[in-house]
This record gives sequence, structure tokens and C-alpha cells, in this order.
Amino acid sequence: MTGPHLVVALEPTPAPAVVGYVADLVDAGIPVGLVLVDEAAVARFRDSGAVPARPHLDVLALVPDEKSLWLPRLLSGRLRRLYSAVVRPWLLGRRWRALDTRAASAERVVAADVAAITLVWHLGRRHPHVVATTALEPPAALRRTS
Repeated sequence: MTGPHLVVALEPTPAPAVVGYVADLVDAGIPVGLVLVDEAAVARFRDSGAVPARPHLDVLALVPDEKSLWLPRLLSGRLRRLYSAVVRPWLLGRRWRALDTRAASAERVVAADVAAITLVWHLGRRHPHVVATTALEPPAALRRTS
């Protein structure tokens, strides 16, 4: 598996396992698209310097549409958490065609956290040739031997 990978991480700060997975792929020369929740998360990721800038690393922001922001403001407690876990990723999956186009050309789409599972599932259903997974393990050819 040396084709392009798309890693979707919708938590405000990507987990160290996600950063390590992306770093392993980038070090192996595999094109990676890392999708973060917003521009602030992209800026934090770039400023952290955890993964050096490379030509085949593309960090994108998944900025919500203004129309989708009114509903969570009206909800409280459990309903807001339910919205964040289920409805929001589904809406994001339906609204961003750029992500859909990038997923169509990817070999593997990885949901890096719980919030990204629904979105990646929808992308996997739309593009059956793409491997949609939650596994943050590099392909067998890239695994380091201890």
C-alpha cells in the first residue's frame, strides 16, 4: 500500500498515535492528506513541528458550513454530545465535496478518532474501492522490526 492515504482527525488536537502514524507514512514517501477540524487545529499542528513539512504532506481544514452552526447552539447536555458524535460527522460528510474528491483518489482513508468514524464510513460507502479503516498501523511494508 503505497498509494495516497487520507487521515481524518476531527478532535481539536490529534493524538500522539495519529501524529506518529502520519510521520511514518511521510517518512516512507507516501502521499498523505491530513484532515483536521478547523484552521486553528491546522495552525497548531504546523506550529508543533511534530511532522516536518514535506511536499507529499497536505494538511487540510474541515471548516463547518455557517448553516450547520445554529443547531448545536440550541441543544444542551446529552443532545449536544449526541449531535457532536453522530449528526455533525454525517453532515460534514455530505457537505464537503473537496474531501469526497480527495477520498476518491486515495487508497486508504483512516478515521483517526471517534468523531471521524461516521465521516470515514460515509466516504467508504461512496467509494467502495477505497479501504476505510480505523487502524493506525502502517502498512506491513513500513512496520519497523524491533
